[in-house]
Amino acid sequence: QVLIVRRIHPQGLLHKWNLRHPEAQVRPQDRIISVNGEETLEAMQREIRTSRILMKIMRYPEVFAVTLRREGRRLGFRIEYPQEGDQPEVRVSQLTEGALPAHNSDQVKEGMWHCVVLPDMRIQAANGASGSAWLIAEELKSSEIVTLIIRRAEQQQSLQNKSKTSPALMAESASSSGSQPPT
Repeated sequence: QVLIVRRIHPQGLLHKWNLRHPEAQVRPQDRIISVNGEETLEAMQREIRTSRILMKIMRYPEVFAVTLRREGRRLGFRIEYPQEGDQPEVRVSQLTEGALPAHNSDQVKEGMWHCVVLPDMRIQAANGASGSAWLIAEELKSSEIVTLIIRRAEQQQSLQNKSKTSPALMAESASSSGSQPPT
């Protein structure tokens, strides 16, 4: 059970912490695994409202590698091609029966949650084939053993959230500096 940091409020305590401790910044998508020693969701949510807070935070790697072996079965996922031309990666759209769900099950048993591949994650490379969704897809079709470079969807989600708020941030920073934001 974890709490996931969705965003850092500009006037909030985490923002102030980040300014004082740039080497140990808390970022969106970090996982809070305990608050004041409490590890259940209910207890952490209660403790986070107290006057003194000690948190343990875990950060999953944004990119990780997974090796799958077909062994007479399918890879166990469907991919979606980018909608705009040939992009450098493909999206895992659905898990099906096969090697990937078996891999995920093994990772969960080992407590290696950060190595579990989920829908919406991106495949950046397959056996070194990268830079083109088409090349990645061709490698997935033809390989008995495939090493995937996976990027978490959270990174994309965080970028999208930033782009939604960036006009407001630009206007705010422009008004404080006396210049006008680009239109």
